[in-house]
Amino acid sequence: EKKMSEQNLGKVENDEQKVQNEGETNANSERGNNVPLSLRSGATFTEHNESTSSTTGDKNGAKKERTAQSEESDNTTSSTKTPTTSPSTSTDSSKDFQEEVRQTVNILKYSVRYNYKHTIQSPCLCCVGVGAVLFVVLGAVIASAVLASLRIVFFRQSELLNGENDFTFSPPSSLGYRTLNYTAFNERGREKFGDTYERSSPRFEISSVRLTNNATCNSNLSNRNARYSPFTESACDNSYVCVISACSKTSSPPLIPLIAINSEREKWIGLGRDSNIVLKKNEAIIDPTTLTVLGGAIGSTIWVEIAVNGIYSSFITSKFGSIFETDLINSTRALRLIESYPIVAVPLKVVGTLRSGTGKIKSDQGEFILADYDTLFETILEHQHPSLDILIDAGLWEGFNMSHFASKIYLNLPPDRAAAYSELNYDNLQRRLITYVTPLVEFLGFSQLNVQVPLLSTMLTFSYLSLFLGLLINIVIAVFCGLSIVLIYSLLMITMHKRSFEHGVMRMLGLNNFGITIFVLMQTAIYAVPGLVFGLVFGLVSGLVSVLVSDFALVSDFVFFVFLLVEYQFRSFFLGIV
Repeated sequence: EKKMSEQNLGKVENDEQKVQNEGETNANSERGNNVPLSLRSGATFTEHNESTSSTTGDKNGAKKERTAQSEESDNTTSSTKTPTTSPSTSTDSSKDFQEEVRQTVNILKYSVRYNYKHTIQSPCLCCVGVGAVLFVVLGAVIASAVLASLRIVFFRQSELLNGENDFTFSPPSSLGYRTLNYTAFNERGREKFGDTYERSSPRFEISSVRLTNNATCNSNLSNRNARYSPFTESACDNSYVCVISACSKTSSPPLIPLIAINSEREKWIGLGRDSNIVLKKNEAIIDPTTLTVLGGAIGSTIWVEIAVNGIYSSFITSKFGSIFETDLINSTRALRLIESYPIVAVPLKVVGTLRSGTGKIKSDQGEFILADYDTLFETILEHQHPSLDILIDAGLWEGFNMSHFASKIYLNLPPDRAAAYSELNYDNLQRRLITYVTPLVEFLGFSQLNVQVPLLSTMLTFSYLSLFLGLLINIVIAVFCGLSIVLIYSLLMITMHKRSFEHGVMRMLGLNNFGITIFVLMQTAIYAVPGLVFGLVFGLVSGLVSVLVSDFALVSDFVFFVFLLVEYQFRSFFLGIV
């Protein structure tokens, strides 16, 4: 009985082991061939179980082959078909895009409120950040204003040293010419180029005249016969002029150059913008030093002794030639009379004073007297020696035009001439000016004119200084900008460290990296935008005030300065964005 019970117990265990092995075999066969063989086989398989397992493996292998073939046929079929997009897919993508936009807008709104709330709670950090940006932008604007004003300062300084004229035409000394025909210069230029070169004005210069204050005279010299010998009781001097012996208290009256100008035309072209006096017949402008030496004042009458022998000879020769003869006089007698009475005493009323180096007269001119260009020769004929009246009666001065005789012709650029000198590069400035004047000189003839550009030499010196200052200012601005960036970065690090817990909570609630980036950018904008706005406004105001209170600020220069200042605002704006 005991042996039989042991045998029955062994059978039961074998049956349970078979059932267990069959269950594992079926489970492994359902997984397919992807499961390793060592996991599908039992540790103590019998031969029956091994045959069952092999049969199941063969079935699974056949099933796998059929599945691979069907997939291969499906892939072949799908490759031959044209792919189509489902309408529902595009609708879903548009909805997703709208949802992303809406979420982004909500994040922006919340980030603005969030950062504004925390900024109010930490005003010191906000003030430091805004002040850093304000300092950089304001410094950049002021530096830009300095660079913009440097151009005007150097341009204005060049004008004070050399006069407010861009081009000076004079007769070539190699050909022996003494004057230019301003009428031909003006008319031929207008016929060929229109109004391009119309802003010109003539001048006639006499190298030396002698001045005497009428207030020092012992007798009345209003009568022309009283001014010259032999119409007086005794000979006055070798030139038959009695002004010195009758008036002057000094033995050596001052000798200065006389410059005849067309004041109205020079005012129109911008030559002497500071001088508002328009000269008329028998009027003069004199430098203050000479007027003080003469003991005169504005309103005084000054006797001007002019040597007219060279002027008369050149005028007559240009009209009649070296040999001529009229009913009353011939060339020999006319020239003898001119040499016999070479001095003419002309009374001029002082209507104003003008210092050299103010734009109309260059700084190295020294003493001078200005008279009206159009009426100078007429005034000389009225006050010449009575013996020379026969030249008038002979018709030598008939049809005489003073515009045919100009010692120099001044030509200026169009009214926006300050913009032409805004170029800090000297080579570009020189090329611009030469390109402007070359067509006119080529048309009139290179050999007929001597052309000078007086402002270029001075601008060359100033251009080097301007480039150096510009480089220095840019380096300083770059250093300040770097320091501001480091300071704002440190403030952002402090702010992010204080809000790390809050940001972590936001990430747990679903805020992604893009949302965190928006929060950081909004905090940066709170620092940058107020400093940028206030820096641009304050810098612009300070630049305008500086040019308004300066001595060199003129109307045309002020407009050009505003243009340059607004131009430089863009650079300051981009610095603020950085």
